[in-house]
Amino acid sequence: MPQWVNSCFVSMTIILVVFSYSAVQGQEEHGKQEEHSTLGHQTKHRIAAMIGHTHVPLGFDTSAKRDFLVVPTWGLSYDYRIANRWSLGLHTELESATYIIEHSEGIELERERPFKLVLATMYNPWEALVLEAGVGYEFETNKNFVILRLGVGYEIEIGNNWDFAPGLFLDFKEEIYTSWTIGLQVGKQF
Repeated sequence: MPQWVNSCFVSMTIILVVFSYSAVQGQEEHGKQEEHSTLGHQTKHRIAAMIGHTHVPLGFDTSAKRDFLVVPTWGLSYDYRIANRWSLGLHTELESATYIIEHSEGIELERERPFKLVLATMYNPWEALVLEAGVGYEFETNKNFVILRLGVGYEIEIGNNWDFAPGLFLDFKEEIYTSWTIGLQVGKQF
C-alpha cells in the first residue's frame, strides 16, 4: 500500500479517536443541556436513503464522449449519535453506470458500477448543518480504491422524526482521481 494511504489511515484514526473522546467529555459536561437542545436530535439512530449524481471530472462514458460526466448514484446510510453534536455513520453508495477514467500519462481505467463503503464522523456546528469527514473503500471489478471523504449537508426536519437532507460530498480516491456527489437523503430518526 502506498505511504500516503497508510498516513491517511493513521490520521483518520487519530481524528476519530480525538473526536469521539471530546464528544463523550462534552456529553458528560452538557448532559442536561441535551434535553433542551435546539438541534431537535433527541434520538440516537438515523437511517436514510439517498439519490444523487456524481460528477467525475477525469471521466468519460464508454462511447468515448469526452465531456462533463455525471453518474446517477444511489445510497443508504446509518448514523449513530454519540453526543449532542457528534455522530458516527456507515454510508454506502452505488454509482449506476460504467465509465472510463483518464489519469496521469493518458492511462485509461474502466470503472464498472463502483460501490462505496465509508465510515464517517459527522458534526453539527449550527442547528441542522452537518459537516462530515470519513474514510472508506470503493469496490469495483477492475480496481478498488481507498477513499477520503469530506462533505457538508443540511438536515431539514419534516415531522414525526423524518427529515430530508441535501448534501455535497467530495471523494479523494488515492492519487488517481477525485469525484464529487450532490444528493438528497430522506431519513428517519429513531
